[in-house]
Amino acid sequence: MLQPALRSALEARYDLGAIRGAARLEGGERNLVLRLEYDAGLAVARISPPAPSAAGVAYEHALLRHMGARFPQVPAPLVGRDGASFFRHDGRVITLFPFMPGRIADRENAAVRAAAATMLGRLHRAALDYPDTAARPRLSPLRDLDWNRNPLWRWDQVEALLAGGPGALAGTPRQADPAARPALEAIAARAPQIARERGFFCEWVRQIAIAHPALLFAPIQGDYYRGNLLTEGDRISAVLDWDECRPEWLAWELARAIFEFCKDRGAHTLDEARAVAFLAAYRGAGGPVPPESSIC
Repeated sequence: MLQPALRSALEARYDLGAIRGAARLEGGERNLVLRLEYDAGLAVARISPPAPSAAGVAYEHALLRHMGARFPQVPAPLVGRDGASFFRHDGRVITLFPFMPGRIADRENAAVRAAAATMLGRLHRAALDYPDTAARPRLSPLRDLDWNRNPLWRWDQVEALLAGGPGALAGTPRQADPAARPALEAIAARAPQIARERGFFCEWVRQIAIAHPALLFAPIQGDYYRGNLLTEGDRISAVLDWDECRPEWLAWELARAIFEFCKDRGAHTLDEARAVAFLAAYRGAGGPVPPESSIC
């Protein structure tokens, strides 16, 4: 799990002594996340895929330092002996964080939902004070999204797949998974609907940006859901995984968080009573998104 060369690099770069043990932590869909036991205590190593740029990681770490200075729940990256907060090893970006205790948030717990809303409100209020207004490299905000090519999709490839129907699935990464094939073929059969909805939402976002230029815009965590929040009792003990942080409409993140924490998982619909309570807790904590925001 922890290769000898990486172990040596981690021990050499950080003044924490020898690594006595390593264990993989849950989560980290794109990253390998390891709990490390050093002589000096516990730490967490995030081993990212080769894609992240140095500028993008530097943006994330600067925002983490800003938030970490205000909230103990936000883990700022540890700095190595060379003064850097990350390094590359075998092409991968390595970051060391303090170990944060807690368990994954239970969104079925009303007190935890309120704590998550309160934490988000406080984070948004602090984000408005962040001095860096520049975009994060490779992660465009929704208002500036390139709907043809972005980190999530290339539309020409999607069109080619959908236009080819079931036969176009040959050679795709999921082809080898027989259980996935019926779902992929069903998606391909809905090509006209997918194209219409893409066009609708592209225009919808454009109209929002034109009609509401004063929508609050500041850095967001980017993936604010239960899997990235840890709790101790009913309080939030950590806000993890800022990989997707970037300047964005605050109302966009609030709306996503409301659905994540207040959805009826069985019906996949929004529980209105939970949503109202979430908003009340958010605004009670000084959350700055006003009631009239059009995308919330």
